[in-house]
Amino acid sequence: MKKCFIAIALVAILGGCKNTVDPNNVIQKNFGGNRVLRKMTNAAENKNAVSGSFFLFCGDVNATTESRTLLMFAWKMNNGSYQISSLPLTNVRVKFDDKIKSPTIRFNFKEIVYLLGSGTINNTQDYIDKYVNYAELTVKESDWAPDVQLPFNKTSAKE
Repeated sequence: MKKCFIAIALVAILGGCKNTVDPNNVIQKNFGGNRVLRKMTNAAENKNAVSGSFFLFCGDVNATTESRTLLMFAWKMNNGSYQISSLPLTNVRVKFDDKIKSPTIRFNFKEIVYLLGSGTINNTQDYIDKYVNYAELTVKESDWAPDVQLPFNKTSAKE
């Protein structure tokens, strides 16, 4: 009796799994593999915030400024259109390969993405901001824009 109940429970569990969609399919469909790059450039993003608190005659005001460099790029989606996206330079890895025909990008996702349920992706940039761990660009060394410099590795005019 016990074995029969376990067998029925397993069949019910496995049978119920047929209708679920693997979240990897959504990821692979929209972001998987090497995607062709059309254009890339760098841009500075500045975030300013001011906060304060007061009580009677005492108070405190704090101001913060955060600046970071973004890599903006257009990559080819499955439907043939190009999506314009951005990532901080700290989340970009560059691989030089002079044998490739056109530059490509490959997204690497955080582990949590594989645990989430499937769904539709309404805003591609929000999805990239939340779930992309890093992106690997494969470019010819001559295609890498000379003005894209890491903030900690700026060269002088003499070099």
